[in-house]
Formats: sequence, structure tokens, C-alpha cells
Amino acid sequence: MDRVPKADLSPPVDSIDRKKLDVAFVGGIAWTAGAKWFTQVLSWASLLIIARLLSPSDFGTVAPTTVYFGLMNVLAEFGIGTAVVNMRELQRHALAQLNTVCLLLGVAAFGFSAAVAPLVAAFFRSPKLEPVVIVTSIGFFMTALRVVQMGVLQRDMNYKLLSLAEGLQSVVQALTTLVCAFLGLGYWSLVAGGLCGTAAAAVVAMVWVRAPYAKPRLRDIGAALRFGSHMVTARVAWYGYTQSDIIVGGRVLAVSALGAYTFALNLASMPGEKITAVIMRVTGPLFARIQQDPAAMRRYLVATTESLSFLTFPAVLGLAAVAEEFVAVALGKQWGGVAAPLRWLAFYTGLRTIATLMPQVLTALRQTAFTMRVYLATLVVMPFAFYAGSHWGPTGLGAAWTFAYPIMVMPMYVRVFRSIDLSAKEYLNAIAPPLVASLAMLGAVLAVAHALPGNWPHLTRLLIEVAVGAVVYAAVLMVAFRKRVLRYRELLRSFRRSR
Repeated sequence: MDRVPKADLSPPVDSIDRKKLDVAFVGGIAWTAGAKWFTQVLSWASLLIIARLLSPSDFGTVAPTTVYFGLMNVLAEFGIGTAVVNMRELQRHALAQLNTVCLLLGVAAFGFSAAVAPLVAAFFRSPKLEPVVIVTSIGFFMTALRVVQMGVLQRDMNYKLLSLAEGLQSVVQALTTLVCAFLGLGYWSLVAGGLCGTAAAAVVAMVWVRAPYAKPRLRDIGAALRFGSHMVTARVAWYGYTQSDIIVGGRVLAVSALGAYTFALNLASMPGEKITAVIMRVTGPLFARIQQDPAAMRRYLVATTESLSFLTFPAVLGLAAVAEEFVAVALGKQWGGVAAPLRWLAFYTGLRTIATLMPQVLTALRQTAFTMRVYLATLVVMPFAFYAGSHWGPTGLGAAWTFAYPIMVMPMYVRVFRSIDLSAKEYLNAIAPPLVASLAMLGAVLAVAHALPGNWPHLTRLLIEVAVGAVVYAAVLMVAFRKRVLRYRELLRSFRRSR
């Protein structure tokens, strides 16, 4: 077996070899995608087995803590990992001081959680939650031990080690949960699995990246902490506005209507969610690496946006086109209320997929304060948009995303375009082929759906609509954008040769 190479804390050399960077970029996508698919398959397989060993009440006991710990992890990490990735000038002594800060934050997060555990249990009216919150909070220590190390691996674009750590965490978590469930530990199996998985990832990160500890000095790490404060504020604001549709819907909609909306949101997010997770893991360190080269920033931003558009636009707009028949076939008539919000949400998720690159570029350019202000403004505006849209039920909530989100994200586009000297024409030209082909597909499918006899079976109508959509999409690409399609084919061939 090949020996796993160790990383170090030395500042990276910023000389950029375009071919090597291209290979590292695509290789990073391959490693990350492989790890994501492996963990997804393992998670689903273990979940099916665990479901037979545990009861719904076991899952229900732990479920309320998910939102709380999601928010607390953001606060405890304090954006330090992102600072390590993007502030490439940080020296070894500064990273050692940040390592100490992470540990102190982990201690503070544990102490806070232990103190509020009775309140969390009382809020959810579940006395069992108090010890669960306290024990689960031990994970803050483990996470603190790997923040700087994982940041260094991302900074060095060491996607192999990152993927191995992620895979090991999933394996340990699944095996621990299964063993504990088999031993009859009930809901504590879920707690133990999460802690052991986090601990495994922390151990391998500390082995691969030896990060010492040092007394924090503000003059050495003040800039990194300020960077982190912007990031944590932006993430909390993002977390708030992305949950505000459910909060508003929960207040004004009936339970069945809210259920239809949340299902539609999850369904609309599926085509781009996994793809976006893979791409963002790779593009963040990439943009940080080339932060001093605006031309390279433009090149990779445009190329990545174009690739994301080809992968997501036909999927989300195709889903919008066949929403009614798809819901009838896949879910049944009782879920008929999902189709209308699904159409609106499909448009929103298509834009969101490519817009997620903008905050990454701004972060690499150290414009985190601007990103923070945009997210805070979005946190203020979106609840009002959702309240206005809720008068039209689940469909109105979906429409609120579609109309309000582009307005709120536009300042980021303007700032990025100005910062890296990217023209709107060049950007639109990148997304034009999949967008035009997808819109043509959408129009063709809707026309066919209108022309088909209404008494035909839903499955027959769905198959015809999918076939028509695929033919129209391919035809528009090959007729109107043939050169672009052939260029992609040649690019893939050249990459295989370089590998």
C-alpha cells in the first residue's frame, strides 16, 4: 500500500501552472464526487438496516437537536477554516495560534450547550434531550481539533486526503451506529455514531497535518479573526434566510400545504444539490489559490459556471416542464399540490446553483464584509417576500424565491464582475447554450402536454413529454451551439491524454 503523504503548515508557493491546476481541479472533482457518492450509498444502506433495529421514536428523540447543532457548529468554527484556506500568507506560528483559538471555541461551545441543555429539552418537551445535548456537545472538541488541519488540506488542494477523511468518517459512523443499535442502545446509537465518526476524522486530520498550539496574539491573528467574524455572520444570516420560508409557511399555511411545499423544495433541490456540493468543495480552494490573478479567476469562474449550467439547467427546467405528470406517476394523486410550487422552485434552484460561486469568489478576494452585508439584507427582505407570497399558498412561497432571490443576489454579481473585470456579455455567453436549449425544451414539453388528450394515462403522457424534451434539447444544442458542444468533447479528450 502506498504511504499516505503528510501535509505541512508552510505557506504555499503561489506560482500557477495552468495545466497542473486544470488537472488538480478536475482530479479534485473526481475525488470529491467519488467520496460523496460512496458516503451517500453507505449512508442509505446503513440507514435501512438501522431502521429495522431502532424505532421511529428513537429517531424522533434525536431529530430536534439537528437544527441546534447545525447552527452551533457554524458559530464554534467561527470561519477559521475558511480563513486558513483563503489567507494564504498565514505563517506557521499564526496557524498554531488559530489552532488554540479553535480549541477554546470548542470548550466554550461545549460549556454553552451544557448550560442550555435543560432549556432545549424543555422547549421540545422531551426530558431525554438534556443528556443527549450534553453528550453530543463533546463533538465540538473533536471538530475544534481538525479545523486548521482540514483548512490546510483544502488550501493545498489535497482532495485525496480530504476525500479519505470524509469516507473514513462515514464508515466509522455507520459501523458504530449499527453495532450500538444491535446491542440495544436505542437512540444513543445515533449519538455514538456521530461522535465516533467525528473523532475518526479528527484523528486522521491531526496525523496528516501536524499543527502545534501557541498562545494567541491579536497582532498575529487579528486579520484572520476579523475575516472569520465576517464569515460566521454571513453563514448565520444565510442559515436564517434559507429557513425563513419554512418558518413563515409554518405560521400561515395549513400543515398539508406546508408539507406539499417542503416536499417540492426537496424535490427541486435534488438535481443540483449534490453537484453543487462537489463543485463548491473544489472551487473554494481553487479561487483562493488564484486570488492574485484576475484573468485566471475569470477563466475558472466562466468555465465552472458553464459546466454547472449544462448539468443543472436541463434537469431543473425539465422537472418544471413535466412536474404535473411526474408528481402523478411518482407520488400519486394525494401529492397533487406539489406540482405548482415545484415549477417555481425549479427556476429558483437553477439560478441558485450557479449563483453559489459568487460568494466563493468574493471570499477569495477578501471581500467578506460585503458578502456579510448582502446576506444580512437578504435575511431582512426574504421573510417579507415569503409572507406576501404565502397568500397564494405553497405556490406563492415558491414564486417568492423565484422573484426575490435574483434581486438579492444581484449585488454580488455586480461586485464580482467589477472585481475581476468580467463582462456580463461573457458570463451570459457561457450559460447561453444550456439556458436556450432548456427553455426551448420547456416550451416544447408544455406545448405537447397541452396537445395530448387529457384522458391518456399519466405514465404515457410523462414518457412522451420526456422524449420530446430530450430530442428538442439535443437538437437545439447541436444546431445552434454545435461548435461549443464539439469543443467540450475535445476538451474531455485532451484531459484524458494529459492524465
